[in-house]
Amino acid sequence: MNSIKKLLRPFFSVLASLLLLLAPATFATTVASNAVTVPLSLTIPESISLSTSGNSINLSNSSPQSTLNLTASWQIKSGHSSAQVFSWFSALPTGGLNNAAYSPVLFTTSYNGGTVTNCGQPAFSGQSFGVAGQNCGSFALSQNVATDFVDSTAITFTLAVSFPPNQATGVYSSGILNILFEIS
Repeated sequence: MNSIKKLLRPFFSVLASLLLLLAPATFATTVASNAVTVPLSLTIPESISLSTSGNSINLSNSSPQSTLNLTASWQIKSGHSSAQVFSWFSALPTGGLNNAAYSPVLFTTSYNGGTVTNCGQPAFSGQSFGVAGQNCGSFALSQNVATDFVDSTAITFTLAVSFPPNQATGVYSSGILNILFEIS
């Protein structure tokens, strides 16, 4: 029996050492704090924008029309029914012999190659922007903003001018054409 004890003693020593090595891991405890709840609020506001491919229009006898490429973009909530682009002169180009304003009725606009509209239009109905007698019309987008909440569309805007035979020669400048995108 002593010989068996002697034979098993190294085995028990190794087993006891292994148990001591593993024992702290098996008896270790974890400590955790309480769970904290944090209310979250996320706000994504409505936004619409209008951008253009150019920042100026230059017209002349040899080039009486110019085209701007516009991009109308929107991210809106439900409840809207229409989208329009409006254009008007807030300042007419002036020049010539007497630094006179160039008549707005000599300008026309069109959107996407559609109907040509004279820029001598009266005030926009129901709008607080524009200048009566210098409005260049509006264009209704074909997208259904009642169901199309996030989108963009390309618009080709053309401004043209006619030159009457008695128009004073010279450079007419400082004109400001406004283009506005509205969703209602």
